[in-house]
Amino acid sequence: MNIKLLIMITATSALTVVFGCFVWPTQYRNSYLRSGGSSCPVRIDRFSGHAEILTGSGWRPLGGGNDAAKTRKEEELPPEEASKITGNAVLSYGSLFSGKIYNGSAWVVSKVIVNISAKEKDGTIRWSRDFAEPVTILSLSTGTISISVTDGNGIQDAPWSMKKVYGYRE
Repeated sequence: MNIKLLIMITATSALTVVFGCFVWPTQYRNSYLRSGGSSCPVRIDRFSGHAEILTGSGWRPLGGGNDAAKTRKEEELPPEEASKITGNAVLSYGSLFSGKIYNGSAWVVSKVIVNISAKEKDGTIRWSRDFAEPVTILSLSTGTISISVTDGNGIQDAPWSMKKVYGYRE
């Protein structure tokens, strides 16, 4: 009786694996990439692990695995391309600096160096710091940044600027 039960369990397990790998209705598992308050559709190939994100111009590779984007050399954008990166952001709750960055360049932006200053009500600067924020913002797309800061309670203003922008050509 135990041998029959073992054979049935083994056969059922083998059929489940075969069904899951070869008969499953789709090759892709769908998900969403969430960042801040926005999300983008993502599909992941169940066999290769290759991930793609849906943009206005179709499906584009998303970093990870052996994707070509991972092997590209990250470099500082030339000044004429970096000038096409714009955004707006604010310091909220005294500890979270967040906002949106628009990439108007022909490059994929992979990192921004942001300088944030905390100004007191009388105009004196409490602190000024540089933050490196990793991002993935495709050409002609908008992405979000979110930076935790300390000692921001009670400040009047938080001016900021992008000091450097890094990325790679599409």
